[in-house]
Amino acid sequence: MSEYINTSDERVKRLDQYLTRLVNKDSLREAYDEAKDAIDEVTPFDVLRLTRFQTDSDMSIDEIKEVADRIVNVFHIPLSEFPWGKHEHHQFFKVILEEHRAIESKLDGMKSIFKERDLIKNKEILQTRFSELDEMKKHFVKMQNIFFPKLEKRELALMPLQVMWSVHDDARKSLKNILLYLEDVEEKEHDLLLEIGEFYYLVYGLLQKQELILYPVASYLLDEVDFDEMYNECLEIGYAYMKTPTDKIQVQKETEVEVDEDVLYSSFTGSLTKEQLQLTLDNIPIDITYVDEHDKVVFFNNAKDRFFPRSPSIVGRAVDKCHPPESVHVVNEIVEAFKEGRKDKASFWLQMKGKFIVINYYALRNEQGKYKGVLEVSQDVSEIRSLEGQRKILDWEE
Repeated sequence: MSEYINTSDERVKRLDQYLTRLVNKDSLREAYDEAKDAIDEVTPFDVLRLTRFQTDSDMSIDEIKEVADRIVNVFHIPLSEFPWGKHEHHQFFKVILEEHRAIESKLDGMKSIFKERDLIKNKEILQTRFSELDEMKKHFVKMQNIFFPKLEKRELALMPLQVMWSVHDDARKSLKNILLYLEDVEEKEHDLLLEIGEFYYLVYGLLQKQELILYPVASYLLDEVDFDEMYNECLEIGYAYMKTPTDKIQVQKETEVEVDEDVLYSSFTGSLTKEQLQLTLDNIPIDITYVDEHDKVVFFNNAKDRFFPRSPSIVGRAVDKCHPPESVHVVNEIVEAFKEGRKDKASFWLQMKGKFIVINYYALRNEQGKYKGVLEVSQDVSEIRSLEGQRKILDWEE
């Protein structure tokens, strides 16, 4: 296994030089010929080590996305021939790759409509078909909240994961644009055609990068328990365009922490058993996430019908890795203001799927005023906003 993980410094250096010339569009045929022997031996681990794909890169995420597409095309053959690690046949990969094929099949099944070259006539069926593609977000959520955190814990280069998250967001935004253009297809037919092409390019491309780079790397870096846990957590979210398996894997950890079921949480306001505390946290109609003073996620409640997906894999994850790259600067600004004592609360609200969601961030400080972290609280206030008059008697008829 080590011969695949321990990449050649000299090869990576030469690949870096080729990438620089590719970015600068400097004598591309000559650059390829000079680096061909290094390109022929490139591995997924080499790609993740490229200087321009690191967190301190001199390129923006958008620039990296553009060059990454070109790099994968050039490196496609050696990457596709790279042997996966011993976990290649784990159930996690079997099902996630089945989802890849299901997504591709869903997209391929729509191409016959495009071949008719009459988007206006097919407006209604296209609206239906593209609306169905919203289910694809299940795949993105599993990658961002389960798969990526596992790789981060193995100290994998973070920038490629941030780039992939950004590509996921690009695909979702593109789908929204398609549905908007379809509403006014008579005036927006040209824009619609371009957006459909962009959407297909994004989705096929992100699936390809996951299969050629991230999955092979994971097959070496992650262990059996990691894959068992990811498989089980993915079942909670479900899979797009396919039946979700129902049987969980029994996870065999080396050491199991013994938990005393009778341990009480006590304060001057009263006491709760572990079960009572769990029931309270899981049944209050709000989403809670606790980020500690070291900017790590340490807890979230398992509220019913969560607005924002969470999985156990995010516990221990840096908070700035739990948000899309485009909004990380906002998260960092809030945390910095809380740590410096300049602010104690930040509020946002948005409309999502017919719900009015309020999101509050609270600075947590102990009795001495020392900063201890951030509490994120999200609540659907749609019903509250619609209330009028008053109710002073019990009425269960509604």
